[in-house]
Amino acid sequence: MFQTWKTGTSPAALSEDLFDGSMIVVRTLRPLETMVGRARQIVETVFETNDPVRAEAYLEPDQFTARAEAARKAIAKDREIDVAWCGVLQAMGFDLQGTYGDRMRLRIVPSRRQSHSKSAMPLAAHRDSWGACIMAQVNWWLPIYPISATRTMLVWPDLFRTSVANTSRDWNFSDVVAARKAGRKDYQLLPVTEGQPSIESGVPVLIEPGEMLVFSAAHLHGSVSDDSGLTRLGMDTRTFLRDDVDQARGAPNVDGQGQQIQWGWFKRMSDGASALDVWS
Repeated sequence: MFQTWKTGTSPAALSEDLFDGSMIVVRTLRPLETMVGRARQIVETVFETNDPVRAEAYLEPDQFTARAEAARKAIAKDREIDVAWCGVLQAMGFDLQGTYGDRMRLRIVPSRRQSHSKSAMPLAAHRDSWGACIMAQVNWWLPIYPISATRTMLVWPDLFRTSVANTSRDWNFSDVVAARKAGRKDYQLLPVTEGQPSIESGVPVLIEPGEMLVFSAAHLHGSVSDDSGLTRLGMDTRTFLRDDVDQARGAPNVDGQGQQIQWGWFKRMSDGASALDVWS
């Protein structure tokens, strides 16, 4: 089910496999190890501990939320992580001039419900393609600290080509932006399934820190957490290739009904130019 990326695989061949439903684990790349090491340094500095996975056990919920948000902002603007991430792509043969990407995000999933926030909580089952409406998009996901089958991301590969009821028709990113500006919290962060698929039918992603999963944005996936008191800390981002978009290559759209293509989420990896300058 999970395949290992092979050195020398071209980005075009990788896209072909991903759009066919493959999920690929990338291992043993030095820039990837650098990125994880830098992320740990930031998180441990913000949480003031070398074991931030256990921080929610002794921090009050508001303290935990404040530090989680500070860590997210620090990772999002960290130059060393950006350079290392570009190094990962280049080591895999990507041309940064033809690659568009979103920013690298810190994902935090607390164990305690009282420590949840809009930016730190388990995510319901969804396809990223429902929100972005870009079928050439691929997702990159990695843990910063060790995970377990009950503290990870779940994927439902059997539903890659099966339509599931979802809220993409009524979801609008403009509504999310407006709600955030108004300070409201009563918005839907992303389009999700109508009725959560069973956890038992999902496949837990179990990879080690320093490894990274790449998969089509059209894969149904979500979060799972437990009551262990341990926080899951990881990072993710998303990319697409200009050639894939120009040639209309991508995963099958079996149930997405969104109307807004989110070119504005993506920038050219070589110089930061917005994808809106090309597609709008």
